[in-house]
Amino acid sequence: MLVALGAVGVVAVGWVQFRYVREAAPVTAERPTQRDDWFSAPHSVPADPVTAPTQPGLTPAQTREHLFRRGSLAGTSPTGDWCVRDGWLQPCEALRHRFEYYLLALGEVTAADLRALVADEVTRAHGSAPVADILALWDRHLALRAHPYRTVFDPHNLATWRALLDEQQRVRRQMLGEAWAQAFFATEEVEAQRDLARLERGEPWPTDPGLPVSPARPDNPSAPPQAAHSERVARYGAAAADRLAQADAQWSDWSRRLQAAQAEWARLQSAPELSPALRRQAIDAHIEAHFRPEEHRRVAALLAL
Repeated sequence: MLVALGAVGVVAVGWVQFRYVREAAPVTAERPTQRDDWFSAPHSVPADPVTAPTQPGLTPAQTREHLFRRGSLAGTSPTGDWCVRDGWLQPCEALRHRFEYYLLALGEVTAADLRALVADEVTRAHGSAPVADILALWDRHLALRAHPYRTVFDPHNLATWRALLDEQQRVRRQMLGEAWAQAFFATEEVEAQRDLARLERGEPWPTDPGLPVSPARPDNPSAPPQAAHSERVARYGAAAADRLAQADAQWSDWSRRLQAAQAEWARLQSAPELSPALRRQAIDAHIEAHFRPEEHRRVAALLAL
């Protein structure tokens, strides 16, 4: 949502992109995800403007093994939904969340591998009937994510915020069609218009209660400040607020362990008595001692090992 931007320019640019890092929460502390049936008849997605990759890659089984057992999606479960009703694809926002969940792994595997995995997951869940439409929409969604907007965005000039929002809405409807653009982005666009209007009136930027918050008390690191927790309860419900508190604690623990690993790697690199092989052996031992097996690959990547 737009409130995740803040007034800082670098953060504001994130408005143009998608914000789904929080969607891939551990199963033990699943975060809540961010509607109407737009058709009374089965809907077919228009022809895909993006040419699907044809180079041979991983099989869906190999991609699952790579991502869910050894990769960044280990310990998570998919968010969103395939939005298939009675065997037919129906526009709904949850499909965007499902797409973005799998796209978190882009880079670990190729776009073609993810596309094949999506096709296999849909087939397993709903048979072959909706696969072609979902893949066509997947391709259009990827093309939209990569679309170069023409508006020159200046975070200090609210007129460019308005122009960019208008361009986004127009391009989304051109690339996805009215029904799918509404399904995917209507809620976000309403919030964006509301928050931009507040800024144009000179009102302060609202705090997003869904963002991670710092612990309030050292004796209870999983408890967020009461005001933020109360706002979360009001917006998401008590159960979701509790899950967010658990996720905050997990994020805090992860950040602490990662910072310690970064400091240890910096210390090892500055030790002239150690050979490169010994440095690597020492940092591998540190990672082994302080991180779960499914976290090892991620830590190694963040340390550029």
